[in-house]
Amino acid sequence: MSNVTTVRVRYPTTAKEQDIAELLMGDEQGALFWLLGSESESLANDRSAFDEVLAKHGDHPLANYVRLARGVNLARTYTIISGRGPKSAEVRHPVLDEAHTLLTAATAPTSRVDDLSKLLGLERVEGAAQGR
Repeated sequence: MSNVTTVRVRYPTTAKEQDIAELLMGDEQGALFWLLGSESESLANDRSAFDEVLAKHGDHPLANYVRLARGVNLARTYTIISGRGPKSAEVRHPVLDEAHTLLTAATAPTSRVDDLSKLLGLERVEGAAQGR
């Protein structure tokens, strides 16, 4: 059996942090973080919550996690399969300029994003730029 430790989780300290917590906490937002972004229609409301974080709280350190997820998503090709009509698949090509801007901010030396995630983000944008 491992050692037992007590962890105390406190409420956010300011109204701004409370707003950010409400925008970033939830199963769907967790899915977007885990997937590093998605174009799925079922996650559209949660993508808008990410957009709101960037628009209203872009200066907050947690916004860099949103930038990382959005940047990685924009750096890859995304295929939407609807199964309806003659055009059952639609391809969204990488948006490299916007991805580069987001990932540069998310991976800056002052960013609180962990080094492994920073490396992943930079590899994704580099691979997309080289057509991989």
